[in-house]
Amino acid sequence: MIIKKLRILIDILPAMGHFHATLKIAKLMKKNNWEVTYGCSLEFKKEIQAKGLDCEVIPNIHIIRINFSKPSEGISHVRNFFSEKNDKLSFQKKFSHQFQKKISEINPDIVLLDEQMALKAFWYEKMKIPIIVFQTQPEIRCIKGIPPFTSYFLP
Repeated sequence: MIIKKLRILIDILPAMGHFHATLKIAKLMKKNNWEVTYGCSLEFKKEIQAKGLDCEVIPNIHIIRINFSKPSEGISHVRNFFSEKNDKLSFQKKFSHQFQKKISEINPDIVLLDEQMALKAFWYEKMKIPIIVFQTQPEIRCIKGIPPFTSYFLP
């Protein structure tokens, strides 16, 4: 019986604290002979590779904010946003295309998705890739019955 090697994509907020928080679990998965790839931004690629882990630069999601002072302006902004001439909408379409292309190249069996990047869950769902959402900084309040998370990394 041939067992397929599990390919895992770790998609985190592009910040060193989020990378360091996932480093131990990534190394444990790699030690168990799973293929582990970080989805990262260009500035963190060398640091991740220096730890012996694979890294692919994937497009980062950008949130578009629409500001208006009166409700009547809101309708106008929404109409303009969805017009064909809108640069912000074409940027999002370009992001969506680039993101889906890159993720298809990586071809993960599952994605570990940083809760700070949860908006990407919609794209992974569209691509029918299962995800597990996690926090790199779990809740720090003391709650009865829940053990404290005192480690700097995911267990």
